[in-house]
Amino acid sequence: MMEENQVLNKFAPFICFASLVLIAVMTISCGSSSSATKPTCTGGPYDVVGVWAINVDGSPYYLPGVINTTGLAIFFKDIGDEAGSEVVMPSITGACSFSENLTLYSTPATVGSGGTYTYPVQGNVQSGPAISGTISEGTSSEFFAGLPIALAPFTPTPLTGSMSVVDTDSPIACHQTYCVQVQVVPSGTGNSADMTLSGTDGFDCNLSGTFTQEGSNAANLNVFDVSLTLTGTTCQVTGTIKGLGFESPADYLNFHPYPPTGNFLSAMSANSADVFEFYP
Repeated sequence: MMEENQVLNKFAPFICFASLVLIAVMTISCGSSSSATKPTCTGGPYDVVGVWAINVDGSPYYLPGVINTTGLAIFFKDIGDEAGSEVVMPSITGACSFSENLTLYSTPATVGSGGTYTYPVQGNVQSGPAISGTISEGTSSEFFAGLPIALAPFTPTPLTGSMSVVDTDSPIACHQTYCVQVQVVPSGTGNSADMTLSGTDGFDCNLSGTFTQEGSNAANLNVFDVSLTLTGTTCQVTGTIKGLGFESPADYLNFHPYPPTGNFLSAMSANSADVFEFYP
């Protein structure tokens, strides 16, 4: 396979209750096709909104990520030299099939020195829910399958207080120089877990942003629209980054220097290889 596809096959291990089930899902015939048209299927629409993990080509590695209420689906590599590489799938709205191209945003540390790549995708959504399909590269293809991540019993709540942030372009632990410390403040009403964030590294990197929970009744919906703005000369990236996020008790990026005492926030850019983790 080409070097870019090695990125897909090298996504880091993800410990998930569904690992055995996910392998079983990969054996199901879902009507995938090499045609440019969507696979023929029936059923649905299914509720696919939430936190997921996908597997590519039977690899032992899993990519955590989010599918939101509009069908935007972003998955990322969570640890290792390629941490922060992202896969943005074609729109997955819950309809029984989806197609078009995925976009792979790879970090500079990946094979091929990073970059942006596109691959045709055809997939299906089944009851459960579960997703599966094929990623094409020339005359060859790779299979993928995914299931929601079980975080229950877990309800996202608006966090408050001091947190630290790591961008996967700069995996610097908080005890080292230039770690941005942020204050998280609840900003929603009712059951909303909306949050605003602001902070600095104490030198010349400043961050401000929002985690806005999706859904009209967001008490249990662990999907956030994220906007982060970074300015200053000591930031590894600058500008405004928009994408998706979720809250979890798990340290997906494995940058936490000591046992966690609270929940984490993960944020993924929708158009670049930038994954952020906010940790207590």
